[in-house]
Amino acid sequence: MAQERDGPPQAANTRTGDPLREALLASLRAALIRARLLEADIAAIGVSLRHGLITPKQALMALQELGIPTVFDIGTRPGDTWSLTPKSGADVG
Repeated sequence: MAQERDGPPQAANTRTGDPLREALLASLRAALIRARLLEADIAAIGVSLRHGLITPKQALMALQELGIPTVFDIGTRPGDTWSLTPKSGADVG
């Protein structure tokens, strides 16, 4: 009978305890967690918008706070009126 392995097979030249490798792996794990949190925030904005809990302007402002680029100008300067007007130069078609 063949023995089962725990986890993925390791390359013969894999060194354990390499500080750079461990730091990079930790950094990648942290980046993955940040990406999952960002995904959850974006999903929450979409659900809130879909159910009428926030306005489209509030959704765009929330996306802007997260650093997510949009193709719409939200008119945040005093006196600006807001509309779903694509930003100049944006490809929306």
